[in-house]
Amino acid sequence: MGTNGQQEADVLRRLLQYQTVILESQRDLLRLDNPQSMYEKLVENIVEETEAIGATVILQDPRTELLLIQASADVNRTVSGPDGEGSRPVHVRAVCPTVVARRVFETGRKEGPINPGQSELTRNIEDSRQMFEQVRSVMGLPVNAGESRKPAAALVIESGELQHFTPELINTLEQLAISLGLGLNRYRERQELEDARNEVEILAFHDALTRLPNRRLLEDSLEGAVLRAAHHQVTLAVCMFDLDEFKPINDTHGHEGGDQVLLETAERIKGSLRQTDFLAHLGGDEFVLLLEGIRDENALGGILEKIGAAIREPIRLENGSTVTVTMSAGVCLFPKKQITNPDMLLRLADQALYESKAHKADRRQFWTISGEIPPA
Repeated sequence: MGTNGQQEADVLRRLLQYQTVILESQRDLLRLDNPQSMYEKLVENIVEETEAIGATVILQDPRTELLLIQASADVNRTVSGPDGEGSRPVHVRAVCPTVVARRVFETGRKEGPINPGQSELTRNIEDSRQMFEQVRSVMGLPVNAGESRKPAAALVIESGELQHFTPELINTLEQLAISLGLGLNRYRERQELEDARNEVEILAFHDALTRLPNRRLLEDSLEGAVLRAAHHQVTLAVCMFDLDEFKPINDTHGHEGGDQVLLETAERIKGSLRQTDFLAHLGGDEFVLLLEGIRDENALGGILEKIGAAIREPIRLENGSTVTVTMSAGVCLFPKKQITNPDMLLRLADQALYESKAHKADRRQFWTISGEIPPA
């Protein structure tokens, strides 16, 4: 076989090798369930199935623009991601891949083939381990996913031969990068679907604004709390409260200001609670708190005073204004009230809240216990 015939055979053989990698990668991309596994399997396939001496997948941190080597393989060793078991740092070994990858991220286009020993990109780079003596040609390709113009990753392939990357092979490599991009798209779509499902599930049992449990979850939790209190013969306090000055804040600062107050109120209440306490947001400025294992009314008062002190602290709004709110609360105690119906317990707490607000001008404390007259 003549020289030209041998060269044509070599080109064909390489094309077939990379076509095999494309087929294997497409199969793997359907099987693997995360990008890191995709990256590691791809570079492994390239080095094992072709005459390339190195392959690297590089990402760019969108905030710092630092290059992050996610997976790298060469003919001497395979290095998984930066946290992989037994992995060794690859940032220095891959000086040339990162340089080429930066150009790929800057231009959004393929870069190469590049001879590291002669390229302007590597003129000022020193490699004490003579890496450039092994690498004769480097090709960098963008991996695009979604509609972003910025590459999601850069695939850099190294060869020990100057003429490795023929135009036909470059076209094939572009198909390989497309396959990886499709795999990333598929992963992202699955993640978006999963996130949407989780969001629907969260919103079914939680308030959209505060992310606190809503009435539906409250009813389920209250039923369980009643059963536990009855079984352990301890007191359960069902507390319903709202904010006294909330409507004027909404009228003056709009719903955005009101939402900020509700969010801050929720955070302050949560910060005053024990791990076993349960807080729900019913909507508007109404909250319900379940306090299990209350020893006596003095212990209850200590918890409520802590919450009240936190709520009374001034709240700084995003528009620069400062507002202050207080609260009124109604409490129903079980089993002092021999009622196991959760809805009735909430109604009694609501009635006690009404009594507390009715005596707001002359009350000593901001809460009223169901069936008791607020102390003057």
